[in-house]
Amino acid sequence: MLKSRSGLKGITRWAVSRRRGSGGSGSSIVSPGSNGDVKQELEHVLSLSNLISRDSAESPDIVQPSEGSDRKVSKSGEDKLSQFHPASGNGPMYTKEVDQLLVGGKKRNPADLRSDNAQSRFRKSAAGALRSEFRINAAKVGFEPIQSDGTDSDALPPRLCHELERVLFQPMNFHTLQDSRSGTFNFSSWLEDIIRVDDFDFEAVSEFITASKDQNMLKLAEQHDKCYYSSTSSMTGILSHMHFLLSNFRKTNMSMISKHFSEQSAQFSWGAQLPAVVIMKRMNNINNNNGVFSIDSDKSSDREIILSLLGHALETVLTTEEEQFKKTFDKTTKTYKASGVKPAGTYHYSKIEDFVLRSQLDAYHPKLPGTGVFDLKTRAVAAVRHDIAYVEENDNYTGYQIQQTLGQFESFERELFELIRSTMLKYSLQARIGRMDGIFVAYHNISKMFGFQYMPLEEMDHILHSYACPNFKKVLEERNNSLKAIFGEETFIVKHDYACFDRDITSKIADTEFKISMSLLNKILKLVESVLPPQFHSCRLVFKAERKKFVDKDGVAHRRPVLNVLIAPLTKGQTDQFQQADLRKEYLQDGEKINEYLQKTRQLNKETTKNLMGFQISVDHEAHHHPNTLVNPRIASKKSNVLDDKAKEFVKDITRRDFYKDSAAWKHIQFFHPLDVLKWTPKFTVQQITNQDKVNKLYMTYLDDKLSALKGQTVSKKSTKSTQEVISERIRKFMTGDELDSNDNKGLDDETDVSQLQAVLRAYSKKGELMNRRQK
Repeated sequence: MLKSRSGLKGITRWAVSRRRGSGGSGSSIVSPGSNGDVKQELEHVLSLSNLISRDSAESPDIVQPSEGSDRKVSKSGEDKLSQFHPASGNGPMYTKEVDQLLVGGKKRNPADLRSDNAQSRFRKSAAGALRSEFRINAAKVGFEPIQSDGTDSDALPPRLCHELERVLFQPMNFHTLQDSRSGTFNFSSWLEDIIRVDDFDFEAVSEFITASKDQNMLKLAEQHDKCYYSSTSSMTGILSHMHFLLSNFRKTNMSMISKHFSEQSAQFSWGAQLPAVVIMKRMNNINNNNGVFSIDSDKSSDREIILSLLGHALETVLTTEEEQFKKTFDKTTKTYKASGVKPAGTYHYSKIEDFVLRSQLDAYHPKLPGTGVFDLKTRAVAAVRHDIAYVEENDNYTGYQIQQTLGQFESFERELFELIRSTMLKYSLQARIGRMDGIFVAYHNISKMFGFQYMPLEEMDHILHSYACPNFKKVLEERNNSLKAIFGEETFIVKHDYACFDRDITSKIADTEFKISMSLLNKILKLVESVLPPQFHSCRLVFKAERKKFVDKDGVAHRRPVLNVLIAPLTKGQTDQFQQADLRKEYLQDGEKINEYLQKTRQLNKETTKNLMGFQISVDHEAHHHPNTLVNPRIASKKSNVLDDKAKEFVKDITRRDFYKDSAAWKHIQFFHPLDVLKWTPKFTVQQITNQDKVNKLYMTYLDDKLSALKGQTVSKKSTKSTQEVISERIRKFMTGDELDSNDNKGLDDETDVSQLQAVLRAYSKKGELMNRRQK
């Protein structure tokens, strides 16, 4: 509760709202105990707000808390990009916290703020900042399809050709294009040789339209009274970090992987944990100051590599018969005729909270569950993904092949293992947002197709959400033993066995987590609007989840997940520079210029720190039994004479037992029954990071990580050691007993030297190339 006017002037930007909206129908604010002198204080706030709003309209500067006036910009991130080194898998950690508290509240009109004190609690810290706490109930978050007037609502995407539909009904199995033993093709042999990107007519396929350029989406947002709209590709990065926050970086379940890989669970890759960076841009004004905003991915660190171009071509290959493809898309054939009209894309539109979301549809089959729609993904082999600049330098060629189903290298299993750790989370989110049944994956090495796999959404949910920590497994075993003793084996297996509900639980967790994440994002964006000047043009938002060290009241240190959200207001010129970068045009064929671009972009990043703000979000979970998951057996009823009263009471105690009572000791939120997920209402705490040096450091570090990844995709690594030096070092290590670890890169200069994994993959590529020559 506000008790004095001390420090009040600096926080009015957060306390006063200028926009309609409730901050999400699925959230509730913890109420204060009393509202004593709040009315008087808020009248003072509103008076100041009017003055500040007028000033803000004339200047792009943000009103900062008074204690931030002496802030200093961190100099620690000014190292040259040529000295970048890949970050560790967990990213940077910051354990010494001096964060103050700030409200992360809903955005309301001043009149609403005066009349709605009972719904909000503002607790002021010694520094005068505020903090907000709220819960989100996914049951109150609706996710509904909507129809677009500007498109054919009955239009369906194409179906698979070349007998590939058989793959859909043998999910998760690997389907080889050609049997390696007999040489027999399981599908059309025409699929084996992949068309060159330069030979494909991209004008004959629908183009991707960013949300900010999609007038149809803007119209839908206005029609449905929504504030934000975006495409799935722009949302999945943000939602991935929401998953890391809500699941405490839950490992992936690798139980389907063979003994060739020792990991039964695995962390997400460094690339999968890179920060999500988006541009929030005002697109229209309605009802005075209330705007509609597009959410687009920041393109300043995205380079259109050969894989993204090839993906569009291969999706067309998979859904077009051979002769029709030659006539319409292959510019090298005699029957080719240029298309005069670019076809329109097929989309699903949905609304959730204050969002309109768009999903582009790739393929369809009427016998699949639900909408029958599924996504197409083309997946390059490990030797391409880990060494893309080297492959591009070699005319987009690698000899690396998939030769077998299982194995550490040259296998479908290797590709699945890496897909799970790197992109499966985004695949699952795209399928869920688009109301799709699953993902169809085609594996290739740019020049040759190897095989196919279909991944239903529920299988991806199980891989991503089923890993359980030892503490939960211990309680689960105790629960299973208790219920077996009471109900007997048959009834236990039929009605109460966790193994029978496992996949239903994980899909329910995934659905609920998605709705919670969207509601949380809704509140974050309303907070963004409240802290920026009225009529601001656009801003850059950076999302990054990481683990932070906390010390409890007993002095015991714990690591908990937090989500850092950084807000950088942008001018129109800055927005255009970030969004119109064309790395394919400028740098794809001249890798030496990349350092110049990286330095230029880093300077632009630094210039946007002038009015930078940061917030940190933490979460606490509570889990409870749903009343319908367990009922007393008949033998414990009053009418039954099978048990005496003491035994009946014992049975009732077991069925009423709270197996969630020690859930705080579990590393991840877990549930025993699908219905229990309905009781999940996580509590979030949003607070400002008032240490400006830390905000600046986080911002530049996160963006430097993105630029470092971009450089890794662009600059081909070459060994700095001669062949003689490599041989000498290898023999010396063998003589001294030093272990040769393919994952050990210590002592290597990451900017110039080839990693051990890259060296191994290049060796397998050489092997494949020699095999091809012998076969010819």
